[in-house]
Amino acid sequence: MARGSGIAVVSQCEDRHPKDSKREPGWLQLVGVLEASALEKLAAEFGGTRLYIPRTLGRSTVLRRTISEEASKQLISLFGGERIYIPKDWRFSLRKLEWRSRVPALRARNLSVARVAKLLGCSERLVYKVLARSTRAR
Repeated sequence: MARGSGIAVVSQCEDRHPKDSKREPGWLQLVGVLEASALEKLAAEFGGTRLYIPRTLGRSTVLRRTISEEASKQLISLFGGERIYIPKDWRFSLRKLEWRSRVPALRARNLSVARVAKLLGCSERLVYKVLARSTRAR
């Protein structure tokens, strides 16, 4: 299986800087490091919750029971001693990140909301939400 998704992995864990909305969530770093199967297992087991990542990999850690030892060590090297949010559907979360960057860019090219929604495969309502969020963030 291929690693990651080709998205540039940046920034720091959201849990470290909850007030800084410009930082990418911690799970995004995992997308560039862990295989898709490990991400799917994490989402199935812990999706929608914050997961504590131990500093070391013990015999009975929940990570070892959920994902491979290699994947567990990679996760610990990134986030040992911290809590990170695990999305229920990491693929959908990646799509949302794409929408947040592409919607304003497409609208800046004078495309209609309907055309933007069609190009991105989302609803017009979502386009309006993203636009509202992007103007609040400025």
